[in-house]
Amino acid sequence: MSSNVLPLFGENAQALKDSAVAPYGGDGGGTEMLEQRVKHLEDEVKEMRGDVRALRDDVAEMKGKISMLPGYPGLAVLMAGIGSALLAASRLFPPLP
Repeated sequence: MSSNVLPLFGENAQALKDSAVAPYGGDGGGTEMLEQRVKHLEDEVKEMRGDVRALRDDVAEMKGKISMLPGYPGLAVLMAGIGSALLAASRLFPPLP
């Protein structure tokens, strides 16, 4: 057993009962410090909620932009149109000497 751990039986148990400091605080739990810590955590959570809201808005905006992009069939039609336009343009102009 570690040197800083004492078994709670025999004289050690009696010494613990007789000690001035209770094993679970005994000073009211430090409510002032606890209130400060809880307030700090509440502020952090508010900030995180704002960040999550901003992320949600950004993701919705990206989804909207992605949905407007053409899919594979749209890209195939686009490439076929460009190819056809280039072919037609090449037929209109005479070959260079």
